[in-house]
Amino acid sequence: FQQVGMWNSLKIYEEAKDVINELYKNHDVSYLTSRPIGAMKATSDYFSHNKLPFTYCKELKSEEEEIQPGTIAFCPGLNKGKIGSFNQIDIAVEDQPKTIQCYIDCRVKVARRLQPYNENLEFKDPDDFMLSCSNLNQFKDFVNKKG
Repeated sequence: FQQVGMWNSLKIYEEAKDVINELYKNHDVSYLTSRPIGAMKATSDYFSHNKLPFTYCKELKSEEEEIQPGTIAFCPGLNKGKIGSFNQIDIAVEDQPKTIQCYIDCRVKVARRLQPYNENLEFKDPDDFMLSCSNLNQFKDFVNKKG
């Protein structure tokens, strides 16, 4: 994932564009990514090309740094759970097992986007802090019911 050009070739999940655009209209949406800082321009180009809403990209240097709605926050090497907790994020979508556990440990609700590499894993103390969804429409439905 260190080759910057590869980010532009990634396919977007089929339902992602519609779900993100719909959620963006009625909710504060921010993006936390572990992508390398060198991928910032490629990522903003990717968002623009796929017509995904965002306001700007920002490199986070600390887990206690504020992020504004619409921000694509680059945080390689930082704990996304701590960032989510500090910013009082209501819910995150994540597929990486280590990061899912970080959210749970920091008591930030996380929607596990089911993938073959995470669907059969157990997490420590998920309690009320994790839900699983096989697609982003299920996530959207949950968010919209929550209000």
